[in-house]
Amino acid sequence: MKKCVLIFLLIYSAFCSAQISIYEDFERPSLPWYNNTAIYGWTPVLLGSTSCSGTRASKAYVTTFSNPTDSLIYTTNYSDGTELKYSFKYFVESMTNYSSGGIITTSYSLNGGTTWIDLGTPITFLVPIAGSPIPCTLVSGIIPAGIIPAGSTFKFRVMVKNTVVANNPAYPYTTVGIDDVKLEQTPTAIPSCQNTGIYFSDIPGGIDPLRTDILWYPARGATGYFISLGTTPGGNDIINNLDVGNATHYFIQNLYYSKQYFVSVIPYNSFGSASCNLNFAFTTKALPCPQVSNPYPSIYESPNSHFNWSAVPDAAGYRITLGTTPQGGEILNDIDLGNVTDYSFPVPVMEYATQYYFKIIAYNNWGSSSPSCGSIAFKTKSPCFPFLFPEDNTGGVSLTPNFTWDGNPESRGYSLSLGTNPEGNNILNNIDVGKVYHYQLTQSLNPGTLYRWTVQSYGVSPIPVYCNFKKFYTTSSALGVNEIKSEDAFKIFPIPARDFLFIDSKKKIKNINVYDFSGRKLNSIQVFDNKIDIRDFSTGNYILKIEFSDGTSYNKTITKE
Repeated sequence: MKKCVLIFLLIYSAFCSAQISIYEDFERPSLPWYNNTAIYGWTPVLLGSTSCSGTRASKAYVTTFSNPTDSLIYTTNYSDGTELKYSFKYFVESMTNYSSGGIITTSYSLNGGTTWIDLGTPITFLVPIAGSPIPCTLVSGIIPAGIIPAGSTFKFRVMVKNTVVANNPAYPYTTVGIDDVKLEQTPTAIPSCQNTGIYFSDIPGGIDPLRTDILWYPARGATGYFISLGTTPGGNDIINNLDVGNATHYFIQNLYYSKQYFVSVIPYNSFGSASCNLNFAFTTKALPCPQVSNPYPSIYESPNSHFNWSAVPDAAGYRITLGTTPQGGEILNDIDLGNVTDYSFPVPVMEYATQYYFKIIAYNNWGSSSPSCGSIAFKTKSPCFPFLFPEDNTGGVSLTPNFTWDGNPESRGYSLSLGTNPEGNNILNNIDVGKVYHYQLTQSLNPGTLYRWTVQSYGVSPIPVYCNFKKFYTTSSALGVNEIKSEDAFKIFPIPARDFLFIDSKKKIKNINVYDFSGRKLNSIQVFDNKIDIRDFSTGNYILKIEFSDGTSYNKTITKE
């Protein structure tokens, strides 16, 4: 069961004018002028849920046993002897499905709280069941002139008591909220601006232009305030001397993002307006930046990349810029996409092997995110795949090599060319090998001969540019890379494998190097008890280049599950 004693003492510091003038709307996150220490040593709680105006109110939880009574007490010694008008609002909520109720008593003290004098008839309330609350109800009255001596220590108390025993003793408590407490004596002079000022509630990330509360500390002797808001110092082009009554906050909506504003507040009473003017300059925050999820910065992307970004609260749409320079814009120049969080080109416009700069800006009717938001740089892939075997200028290649390359997932297939002529196509001339990543030559090449080969993808967009040939030399003997004599049988299994690969070789293995499909060497591994440990490998395909002690070598593609 939640319990909270909300009896607290609000002691005012000295002010220059001499009359009681208190207005507490609880909108401030703290009460900086008051010593708000609870009588029982518990800190009072201001809850920002239900309220009568604004967003905050003071709540008391009163029970039928441990805490049947709570009080809200204000203390001041600034009486001028004139009549005092008091008012507040209360609301009641039941926390259970059982009836609850009690009384609210208003009273004052002139001797430091030793004796209390009731004001009017106590208010009786009854909440029959949860979901049937008592809405905000105004209580007001007058203490006649002469009752509160000038300079006396005056206390004003609102006391709440639970008087109904709920049928369910496990939850016998009621919530009573108090809001908009006002204690006002007749002013004797124009208001003072001493110890006042404008401020804003704590707002993560800055002042929200679409919904923000401008607050100010009450001026002594004020019965109301004029507020102005403009875009220049002392300006009023947005709000011109608006009378907000005896309130100390004003909720405003739909300002612009990343813009400076100037607000001024002037206290007034029946004697006129204060000679001072409370001024405050503030700048609203920028609309948050979209977070780009694709493409990834500095990652090689497909020329057909799909662009994605996170949704920004309050955004009405997004504008995209794409170019080949940091300033960009020659491909897409601040194009309005509407309220979407992804984009794909209807036709390919990006090229292979090109650096691009991408930016996405959120906007709405009141501004946009920072121009530096959502900016990333990325590079598209090369159209020419790493030729894993034979690599350029490789010697001692088998007379029947197994050509291997790193493919393009977007391609529909590959064509292969091979030859001894400068064009590299007098043996294989752009033959279609399908969507595979290797091709085993069946016809035997000539030993000790220079060959040129290349592979090209098809069915991709944009169309890849011409890829350079790779040169290799065949072995001058009958045995070369990728070829093992039958009496020197070599086996590696299982493929695919999860933890270990087993090797059966009659030849002594000197080194085993591991490459990825881009041709990048990853590491070297050792053979122990005729097996290779691949547990630390990531799932995928690898090339093992196995070198034997007799100088020959063998490439093998493996798959790690």
